Amino acid sequence: MYNDSIRIVRGSKRYVGSLDRDESIPAPLEASQLSIMEGDRNATVNLANQYYIEREFSTTYRLYGGIMPITSNPLTGCTPSSADTQACGYPSFQFFDFIPQGIVQPFLGLTEPQSWNEFSAKTDTWVLYESYVHKHDPNQPMRYLTDYTSQTGVEFEAQSGIPFYTKNVEIQGKTALQFICPVKHGLKSDDHVIFDQGIGNGGTSNPINGLTLLTTINGETFDKVFSLGSVDYNTEDYIFNIILREPSSSSLPPDDEVGNFRKITNIQNSGETVSEYYVHEHKLLTNVEDYFIGTTGFQKGIYPKKSKYFLNKNSPGSEECHPVWRNEYKGYEWNFNNDLDVGVLSDNLNKPLTDLYLTVFVTNGCGIWNPKGAKIGTDSSVAGYGWDWNFIPVGQEDDFPHTHPTNLEFSNSTPASLDFPVSGDTFRGAFVEYNRFGLEERVISEISHKIRFNPDVFSTYHTGLQIPGGYTYQPHHRIPIRKYSVAIETEANYKYVPQYSYYSENEQLWRWKGILDIGFFDSQTNGVGYPYTNDAHYPFKMVPFYIKPVFVDNNNFVTPSLLLPPQIDDCQ
Repeated sequence: MYNDSIRIVRGSKRYVGSLDRDESIPAPLEASQLSIMEGDRNATVNLANQYYIEREFSTTYRLYGGIMPITSNPLTGCTPSSADTQACGYPSFQFFDFIPQGIVQPFLGLTEPQSWNEFSAKTDTWVLYESYVHKHDPNQPMRYLTDYTSQTGVEFEAQSGIPFYTKNVEIQGKTALQFICPVKHGLKSDDHVIFDQGIGNGGTSNPINGLTLLTTINGETFDKVFSLGSVDYNTEDYIFNIILREPSSSSLPPDDEVGNFRKITNIQNSGETVSEYYVHEHKLLTNVEDYFIGTTGFQKGIYPKKSKYFLNKNSPGSEECHPVWRNEYKGYEWNFNNDLDVGVLSDNLNKPLTDLYLTVFVTNGCGIWNPKGAKIGTDSSVAGYGWDWNFIPVGQEDDFPHTHPTNLEFSNSTPASLDFPVSGDTFRGAFVEYNRFGLEERVISEISHKIRFNPDVFSTYHTGLQIPGGYTYQPHHRIPIRKYSVAIETEANYKYVPQYSYYSENEQLWRWKGILDIGFFDSQTNGVGYPYTNDAHYPFKMVPFYIKPVFVDNNNFVTPSLLLPPQIDDCQ
């Protein structure tokens, strides 16, 4: 406390020799009372909890990863005989490479060789996009052929279910009907099935819906699955059997009958437990300039490098010396430079988005691939499409994709006028089964795109026969960003359920699966974990990109037989 009286003495008056100088007296900051503060001004921040809260509520993603093109290339061929110098051999790996090296040959209207440029080369063969499944189509036309020569099969819509053909068999002394599917049927031995006839041209009356059915409940007829598989090894996922009721020679359906089935998990609640079938529809979220791709420093592929150097006299068309690689399987890193906010997006089931996709398309910047017959205005697509059964048996082109082209287009004039897909474009995706009661979506078959060589550039042969089959690749690659819990939760009061819940009339309850927190796994595989920093998630995806040749031995169009079980001799 300062005294009430303060005495100031001049400096020269203090003592002999003292000098005068400026003096200052600080103002006292004192108070006799204190204002009352409302609330606590102190808080303890837990950094771990704050990180967890920010990570859970962030909906911004930046995707990155790696990709490695992998193809087994047994097909050989030749350039056209009209070329100045005809060349034969294996197709160069540059046709499939993500960043082809060296000089691009002057195909399809290019009169001069194009110099290699790192930035443009990344779009010469393939292009990358981000996409998500924004809706689905149950009316997608499909076709399944069991014999390509006679065009035997069934045309149907996706909602009809999984295709099959039949065989009459005997199981445990009982007459049974065996159903062989080109994809995994997803059935268990206590499931039931209901049959649909084909839709459209080639659809059958399906005599399976006759006297051979087993169970009738509330006027609806179902069949119970008796067993899975056949005498062949490892066929349980593709074959199921049904015992026939009161069979007779006149009521037995013929072998090789085709049709479709849908799965029912509970016949007492068949209306809610019958599976739905449809095709995903992807929407692009980026443009061609929104990503970067570059080679990895030390990654090597599974095949040894094989190369050959061509002199100008052995280079028809370009007459430029250049190397050609048959095998050189390099790895690439990729990332997108956009911040993707998924909080405003929902999937095809109006649920929060739990999957993003890396979408890869062929671009045909060098004119290597042949355009499909179907036109889109003045443009055409180089890629047909199909599912597992569309390209089996192989050896003969399936013209079904021709009549239903994708919107993956390029101009007929020159490769330089290639039109890249843009953000907002939509493309077909996987063939899917969804059980509303079980809240489970199962991918039956991923979609494949099919490409084949332009015969004006290169024609492929196998054992002396021209093979028009070409190659197939999978365009959409799933990147999980969240996971649903395995357990199904129920609640009677709608006020306490998520907006994406399903109401069961049979149970009088709301049903849903909760979304797991990031970093939490309710099983060894069910959960996600990835870096989070700067208010963004960074999921990583390594993509083995398979480019599969389509060919057939000895011109045989029959589906290859299944692997037989190992033989056991007396010593075993």
